[in-house]
Amino acid sequence: MSQHFANSLKSYLERASIRAIDLERACQLPNATIAKLVTGQRPSVERLADILRKIPGDESAEILRAYLLDAVPGDWRHAVTILVEAIHTNPALEQATAPYRPDSLSQALEALRSAAAGDIRLAKYLIDTATIFNLMPAELRAD
Repeated sequence: MSQHFANSLKSYLERASIRAIDLERACQLPNATIAKLVTGQRPSVERLADILRKIPGDESAEILRAYLLDAVPGDWRHAVTILVEAIHTNPALEQATAPYRPDSLSQALEALRSAAAGDIRLAKYLIDTATIFNLMPAELRAD
């Protein structure tokens, strides 16, 4: 059951004065999908993405945080902090900026190093990920 997600989605609909059916239509979802979600059904990641695309940045970030929190076992929720930042897009900037595509592993690692130098949360995430990877048994690591 997805209670945090359900409560967050329901709260958004009430605050924004949006009917479930209107959100379903905007997302091109089958009838009663939103009704099922606000009563605790957990959406697939794809369906969640469809919904979040139609909800404003700060609201969608909170709904995503609630969705992720539901995945944490209850006994561990006191030890978990989930920070999600809203994505505020600028169409003119998106068109002017081509996505960076490294053509080698060393370029990809350099891009990560540069990004982490300016973002302590990214640096910590990368270090934690590398640490976990190194602690994994070799047979579980993807080659």
